[in-house]
Amino acid sequence: MQNGSALNPWAYDDPTSARRKAFQLGEILGLTTTDSEELLAFLQNISSKEIVTGLHNALTDEVTNLLRDSTEYRNDVQHICMPTYV
Repeated sequence: MQNGSALNPWAYDDPTSARRKAFQLGEILGLTTTDSEELLAFLQNISSKEIVTGLHNALTDEVTNLLRDSTEYRNDVQHICMPTYV
């Protein structure tokens, strides 16, 4: 069983932002490329432990944004609850 909401700000990224973050993650882990197929092959061969360790070691505000987009992030309860429709 899992708990959460697809309405949380970190649960969705627009495609452009998601792509940028994926390439940033590749760079953090040691691959600099603009080829999405090369990035995919690289990330498929990286363990989850290596990803978490790489993010931890390079933790900055920019890297934190790989996990959530700070421009969309809201830290108040109103924005993580279901919207009210009139």
